[in-house]
Amino acid sequence: MSTLRERLLAKSCPEELIAVEGEQILIRGLSAKRRNELYAAMPKKEEGERMTAEEITHLEAEVVIHCAFDPVTKQPLFDKADRDALGAMPGSVLSAMSGPAFRLSGMNPQSREAAKNA
Repeated sequence: MSTLRERLLAKSCPEELIAVEGEQILIRGLSAKRRNELYAAMPKKEEGERMTAEEITHLEAEVVIHCAFDPVTKQPLFDKADRDALGAMPGSVLSAMSGPAFRLSGMNPQSREAAKNA
């Protein structure tokens, strides 16, 4: 029988199959390391200062680049060269992919606040 430590260390990033505009997409949550690299790359803000629309779009696109996979081949759907194209797509389509990616990666307001204060 494995120990609690062994069971926790054996966890893999969660995955979810979603449908976007009739297409099946595999969304895989980020590892803690990759998620925190994205947080660290975010522009530093003063207390109460909000992200710009461009920064939000960039973050959404980055999360989708790292979390969206072809469900058959398991290969990434997008790469860095697609960032601007992702930002130009309908907001509902980008949000349909980024929402589950944020959730599966633990990128909720509480975790963002903890990272900001670290």
